[in-house]
Amino acid sequence: MKKNIQRLTALMLSIMAMMLSLVTPATIAAELRKTSKMTWYVSAATVAPGSTAKIDIVVYNCVALKSVKKLGLKVDGPIVPSDMSATCPTYNASITHKISGNTIMFDMVGSNPSTAANKSVLFSVYFNVPAGCPDGKYNITWQSGDMMASTTTGAAYFPLLKNGYINVSGSAVKQTTTSKAATTTTTTKTTTMTTTVTTTETLPNVVSKAAEIKINNLPEKVTYEVGEPLDLKGGTYSAEAKVLYSNGAQPSNKKDNVSMTAKDQYVYIDYNYAMAHWGHIFNLAVDTSAVNMNKAGTYPVYVKAVDNDDDKLVYDSKSFNINVNETTTTTTKPVPSTDKYVLGDVNGDGSVDGTDAAMVLREYAVLPEDRTFTEAQIKAGDINNDGSIDASDAGDILRYFAEKGANYEGDDMAEWYKNLKF
Repeated sequence: MKKNIQRLTALMLSIMAMMLSLVTPATIAAELRKTSKMTWYVSAATVAPGSTAKIDIVVYNCVALKSVKKLGLKVDGPIVPSDMSATCPTYNASITHKISGNTIMFDMVGSNPSTAANKSVLFSVYFNVPAGCPDGKYNITWQSGDMMASTTTGAAYFPLLKNGYINVSGSAVKQTTTSKAATTTTTTKTTTMTTTVTTTETLPNVVSKAAEIKINNLPEKVTYEVGEPLDLKGGTYSAEAKVLYSNGAQPSNKKDNVSMTAKDQYVYIDYNYAMAHWGHIFNLAVDTSAVNMNKAGTYPVYVKAVDNDDDKLVYDSKSFNINVNETTTTTTKPVPSTDKYVLGDVNGDGSVDGTDAAMVLREYAVLPEDRTFTEAQIKAGDINNDGSIDASDAGDILRYFAEKGANYEGDDMAEWYKNLKF
């Protein structure tokens, strides 16, 4: 018995191990990122061949993380990573890294992490751009397949990760960045002297934000009866967002054909200027709070673009109506039957006589396609109930008419026929 229990326990543990092996860190990360709003994005830089590019990792909607492991960045060749920050002051963390070819992987572990304002720099990564590197755009992409991160409570958390790039241009100058301004430095070497030229550009301010909502398709159902559940299936909309800067730049982005049933939708605008980096999130929402499915009426549904930091700041809103009607009960009045008849009274005049017999004979004599009797007249004339009217039925009508008042005192041919002795 004891051995059987041990075998059963071993089997159950094996099954659990197999199931857990299917849940990879990448799977967990993908699910958690669906609810994440913190964004880490890679800044962009324009440098000349033979330079070192400093790339900042900037945070938006910062969440305090205690540890980040197995995260990295990969750059297009021939550019290669050379170094990165040794610490992350925001998270009070030390950073260790390892470089392999054009990929740099790192771990970050700290204590008492804090949060930071939007557009704060978490840490920096440095890349060598070799002399003779062709002009062009070289992408920097996150390597996060095995990433694991946790908050101060030990809960797993995965930020949204936005890629960046290095733009190599032979006419570019070497650049350094401060938090308030961008400084550009050019060094020209000759056989006799070195000349350094420094220029400073003021970073532009955000002048305004705007968004536009367009409802493409209404839901399949917009009219309901009281008590029915609301279903926005089939409804779609589009959203376009813009940000205007003091230097005249107006980056924009849009999202088309968004389902009204989709959750956590947003439009993201990424803007780079003189090594500085801005990210703006416009949240999209379908607001059904005004709809009361338990009371008849016409109610609006709003599709909105709102500010990520303040959902009361609405940039645009479009609406359509949902109609809720009282439950209707249909009462059907009975239709008087046209099949009522009195046996023998073919013409329906209230008596059975020779006229009825004559009508039966006339109907019997014509061709089937020329007959005019209604269903009730056929039943009234079919005295012997054999399914057809003929001379026999006409004879019975005449016999009843002759005996009525002489040998039969009643006024019901059906009763008379039932008692008839042939």
